[in-house]
Amino acid sequence: MATHSFSAAPRRDAARGRLRAWAVLPLALACLAATGGSSWESTHAGDPRPGHALAGGLEHNELGYVHAVKGQVFWFALPSPYNRSSRDVEITGGEIVDLPAGLKAVGYGVFDLRDMGGTPLMAIEGKPHTPDFARLTDYSDGFTAKPGAYGNHVPMVRLLVTGEVTEDVDVCRYTYRQGGLRYSQLVGCGLVLRLEK
Repeated sequence: MATHSFSAAPRRDAARGRLRAWAVLPLALACLAATGGSSWESTHAGDPRPGHALAGGLEHNELGYVHAVKGQVFWFALPSPYNRSSRDVEITGGEIVDLPAGLKAVGYGVFDLRDMGGTPLMAIEGKPHTPDFARLTDYSDGFTAKPGAYGNHVPMVRLLVTGEVTEDVDVCRYTYRQGGLRYSQLVGCGLVLRLEK
C-alpha cells in the first residue's frame, strides 16, 4: 500500500524493450512536504498534459458521515474513473488534492472489485463488513480502463481523523497514460466528514 497516493512503479515495456523510470518532480515533493503528505503526483520526465478522457466523479456533499471520532480511520473510495474515450487508459496515479485540516491521508491502495465484493464508498476500518484491505492484493502499479467503461479496480485512500474537520474533500486527481502520452485530470470527490457533536 502506498503512503501518499498510488502510482505506477518502474516497469519494463516489453514491446519497446526499455525501462520507463518514474521520478517525483521536485515541485511535487515540495507540495508533499507542505501538505503533510496529503497529495503528490507521480511523474516521469516532464509535466503531464491536461486530460479529458475520464468522466465521472462525485458532486459536492454527495457522500458524508457526521459521526466521526478523533483517531478513527476511514477508507474512502476515490471516484471510479470512467473512460469516455475511444482508446485504453492506463490509470497510473490518484490522490486527494484538497485534504482539509483534521484529516490525514495515511495510505492509498487500488483494489479489485471482485476481491472486495463491491465498492465500499466509505468504510470505518475494523468494523463489520469493511474489507480487510491489508489482506487484499494492491494494484497500485496501475490498471486499465477500456473505452466506454470503468476499470475493475477501486482506488482507495485511508484517512485518519486527527481533529475537527470543517471543510469538505471536493477535488481528486488522476494521472494516466494514453497513446504514449501522460495526462493529469481533476475529478470531483464529494466527501463530507465531520466529528460527532
